[in-house]
Amino acid sequence: MTFSRKGTREFRDLERWQIEEIEKGIAEVDRGEFASDKEVERSLKRLTRWRPAGNCRFRTRKGKCNGSVSE
Repeated sequence: MTFSRKGTREFRDLERWQIEEIEKGIAEVDRGEFASDKEVERSLKRLTRWRPAGNCRFRTRKGKCNGSVSE
């Protein structure tokens, strides 16, 4: 298997970026800068709450559309 210099350089740069970000995260944890259980729970609830999908302005929990966007 052969790699071009450009491809190898891009891979190395990406790997370097990833390592730097991981090290930043470890430093934040060492300083005690991380979310509490309550903050994580709130974020998960906000990110996973139910939302209408598709071309429907309002959708019932059973999936029925109560007014399409084009109305």
